[in-house]
This record gives sequence, C-alpha cells and structure tokens, in this order.
Amino acid sequence: MRHHRRKADFLARLFRPWRDFLYNFVFHVFFGDGGGFIGWADSPFQFEVGMASLGFSAMAFTAAFRKLRPAAGGDLGSSFVLLGAAAGHVYQMVTERNFSPGNAGIIFYMDIIVPLVGSYCSGCSVVTPSAARLIWPGRVTTGMQPTVCPGC
Repeated sequence: MRHHRRKADFLARLFRPWRDFLYNFVFHVFFGDGGGFIGWADSPFQFEVGMASLGFSAMAFTAAFRKLRPAAGGDLGSSFVLLGAAAGHVYQMVTERNFSPGNAGIIFYMDIIVPLVGSYCSGCSVVTPSAARLIWPGRVTTGMQPTVCPGC
C-alpha cells in the first residue's frame, strides 16, 4: 500500500504542474496570434510568456525527480526563460531589424550570459552524490560533499 502511495505522489508531482505550463507554452509560442482569444494583441511578448511557461514546466518536471537538487530546476527553468528571450530578440533583430538598446543591447547579452555562467557555477551542486556516481563513475566517492563536479 505504501508503495502505491509513493507512486501516486510521484505521478501527481510529475504530471500536474508541468503539463499545464507546457500547454501554456505551446499555445503562446505556436498559436500566439490566438492571443486575441484572451484579449491580448499579438506581440513578441507572446513568445516570452511562452518561454516563461516552458521554464516553469521544466522546473516542475525536474522537481519530480529526487536525484536532482532543487537548484537544478531553478537553473533549468530560468535558463529556458532567458535563452528563450534571447531567441526572441534575435528573431526581432533579423525579421524586424529591431536593434534598439532594449532589444539588442545589454538585455540581449545578459539573456545569454546569465544562464551560461549560472549553469556553469551551480552545475557542480545540482546532483546528489548518488546521481553523480552514475554520471561520473569512478570519480565520486561516498565521502564527497555535494560539490561533485569533476571539474571543481
């Protein structure tokens, strides 16, 4: 009975939140012109809202796996949001020739730099030692602290 309760708990955490945000992502990104359905004019922000939804979906999905530390979901989610925003900026630069400072300036560069640096810096502590043994066999011992990245 206890096994079934744990399985049900896992399935609830796995499917409930990430499914809703994934649905939101699909409709905002691929059917963005349908924004009128909810009273929004079509704009590039539809894509950014969709990427934010994808980030939340990724965070909820990783929360279902106990082998990952909570930081993994946060890093993954914020990376989706920021890199998605960067992709939106590139799209606007290419299709609309929008090189205004708010689109092609520091915001664009930080949308790329922050997830890359953040993922690198926190990548050493996102997995538990037991998961790290699977990823880096022979390099992780039981007595190691949470920082288990072979590059650290």
